[in-house]
Amino acid sequence: MKVINHLVYSSTASEEHNPALMESILEASVRNNKKVEVTGLLLYRLGHFIQLLEGEINDVTSVYNRVSKDNRHSKIQIISQFQTNSRLFATWNMGCIRNKDVVVKISQHFLSLLTNPLPPSQENKNQIIELFSKINSNDIT
Repeated sequence: MKVINHLVYSSTASEEHNPALMESILEASVRNNKKVEVTGLLLYRLGHFIQLLEGEINDVTSVYNRVSKDNRHSKIQIISQFQTNSRLFATWNMGCIRNKDVVVKISQHFLSLLTNPLPPSQENKNQIIELFSKINSNDIT
């Protein structure tokens, strides 16, 4: 059975929300992540990004290292890292939630993680998985 590595990080956007900028980030993410079989989800709310990357450890680390050098965001902070036997977003090289109501609902759960990253533990891993599992695939584009 394959081990899937998950990395969740937050960051602060370098500029106000710009739909064209978000599109360029998503297009680049899909293109680059597809090459290395990394999947995940990107959330944006109130000037903050939260992103989950999942895949082989070397691929996830490589994507995270590349993304962390991107000047479109700063204050990059790993919230959680954990392993599972399956992907949470297997069909999304990089999904994004655009429905504002859904983003607000989900981000309320994640905003506390911006100031209180979770130490590695089974309980915290389960909490993160539960939060991401609440996301309905119909809400992802």
